[in-house]
Amino acid sequence: MWRGLLYEDLCYQAQQAAEKAIKAVFISRNIPYPYIHSINTLLTILENGGVTIPERIWNTSTLSIYATGTRYPGFEPVTKDEYLEAVRFAGEAVSWSEEIIGH
Repeated sequence: MWRGLLYEDLCYQAQQAAEKAIKAVFISRNIPYPYIHSINTLLTILENGGVTIPERIWNTSTLSIYATGTRYPGFEPVTKDEYLEAVRFAGEAVSWSEEIIGH
């Protein structure tokens, strides 16, 4: 817990940042995307559409569990290290998206 917030809540926000950044690449390339939260599936569709996905971006797939899993009982509490990793992965996805889009 960090200042009254649960790390799993913050990881959910990190997942959302990565997902939205990846969907921005879809939009910039005029590739239709499904309304899903699976980062792995989104990246696979982009790759099949001709977008090169670096290994560091494939790592963001681990964030998908935070899209829904943290909202249900029984989810193991997220550690500070897991939170920091989630933020790093989200940041990499946002930076990569900006590179692809040209911003």
